[in-house]
Amino acid sequence: MALRFVLTARESELTLVQACIAQEGDRVILIGDRLVTRNIGTDVPSYEYESHNRKVILKGTVGIGFEGDVVLIDKFVSELSGKRDYDSIIESIAEGIKEEDKRATDRYVKSRTGLSAKQFFERTDAKVPDYLVDEVYEGIEECIDIGALIAGYDRSGNPRLTVADAEGDVLNFTNLGNVSIGSGSTLSGIYFDQNRYDPSMNEDEALLFAFEAKKWAEAHTGVGHSTDIIIIKRRGKPREILEESPLMEKMNRIYEEEGRKQKEVRKKLLRKMFRE
Repeated sequence: MALRFVLTARESELTLVQACIAQEGDRVILIGDRLVTRNIGTDVPSYEYESHNRKVILKGTVGIGFEGDVVLIDKFVSELSGKRDYDSIIESIAEGIKEEDKRATDRYVKSRTGLSAKQFFERTDAKVPDYLVDEVYEGIEECIDIGALIAGYDRSGNPRLTVADAEGDVLNFTNLGNVSIGSGSTLSGIYFDQNRYDPSMNEDEALLFAFEAKKWAEAHTGVGHSTDIIIIKRRGKPREILEESPLMEKMNRIYEEEGRKQKEVRKKLLRKMFRE
């Protein structure tokens, strides 16, 4: 796979993680690709690649999908060891992101100005040229590249969809019934909205719908082609369909076959319109 270099924080969100509530709240489906970024340093563009490791993990009745820097993803996964409670997982991730953002900002400011972030932002005694102030404020947005989608059930058995963004802010999407993060989130979200996703769909219907949304989002160059799926149940054992599984191979094959059939139908319609 060719490397694709990224230059801004927004552009570096190269991935897709999506989740939806199904079967009247008795199922939550989490899907992620395996695209990650590698941040070498502030003076070197990040690059992205398709990892062998999945980015969606299961903790009891809670699934977590990450986007961003592979080093930070590994760090956050290790810090979640032993955690199973929905709210404690959200708190751990959000606070961890805030701490990482603070440390990364301080390192960046010091590398550019020689001042700590506190000294720079207060600027009571230190004189910093205006051009450098502007440069630092622009660069701060690129200091950290991490985000998480948390989907599953809380201790009361309620389905939840939550996002912890790159600033550590926590956003609730439960009432919407679905949510996507990463550069493919726009296409994924459009698919859910335009095709009228319904949280009352049963597990099989919702799984097919969510899988199609992910495949549709692959039209964006920032979405990886590997797919991992976790189906979390309010009651019962979770179900995992990983990229390497025979079922995933079958799902991909059927999706491609359906695509070919649709193209053939379109060709027939065009011939009928213009040649008959």
